[in-house]
Amino acid sequence: MSFAELVSSDEEIIDIFLKTSNNLIDFIKDQKLCQIINSLTTKQQQILNLSFVYQFSHTEIGALLGVSQQYVSKTYQKILNKIRTLYGEAI
Repeated sequence: MSFAELVSSDEEIIDIFLKTSNNLIDFIKDQKLCQIINSLTTKQQQILNLSFVYQFSHTEIGALLGVSQQYVSKTYQKILNKIRTLYGEAI
């Protein structure tokens, strides 16, 4: 059984990952970057947390969030572009 099959069949495991206290913001010291990440949507923040904190693949993130791997990949690229743009404007 794959990771995606395991977590998609057990909502308690999904809740643990999505409601955990480990948050990307906890690891960032740059105040500007924290503000930018806080301005993202909840789903965008979840994608970043699962990607950077837990190092899940886009396929695994899609399974956890109930979306496709393609959605995660496109959203991830949009998030990074938004962060680059907003961070550049903040400097």
